[in-house]
Amino acid sequence: MDSAEVSTRVDHFFNQTNLANMSNSVAEFYHPQATFKDPIVSLEGRDALVKYYSGLYENIETIHFEIQSAQFDGKDALVLWEMKMKHRRLNGGDEIQLPGTSHFRFDEEKVIYHRDFFDVSSMVYEHVPVLGWFMNFMKNQLAH
Repeated sequence: MDSAEVSTRVDHFFNQTNLANMSNSVAEFYHPQATFKDPIVSLEGRDALVKYYSGLYENIETIHFEIQSAQFDGKDALVLWEMKMKHRRLNGGDEIQLPGTSHFRFDEEKVIYHRDFFDVSSMVYEHVPVLGWFMNFMKNQLAH
């Protein structure tokens, strides 16, 4: 596997997965004992991933990931991406754009470790009505 193949596989998983094919997509992409971490959760195993992703996708109207670059070295890959999503409960249903980075570790062509790095306040907190106002207020206070 090389960087281009990693980019293609990650792009396919992120952009082709939906509620209807969730179990199959996760099974094709992840190792049975996969570990997943992001700023919100830490999970173990494919069943936990299916449940987590399914819960997320229930309220997503649209989602698209633009893979900006991918670097692969042996078993580890770093992928830079930008997510564009419309979520029923965030930002009044308007699109949210979120840059992030994922670290993937592969075992026998499947992801055994996946860690996402992104600014959770940009994704969630800033788009909840009262909390969003407070987060923006605090950012402005800290900037001055």
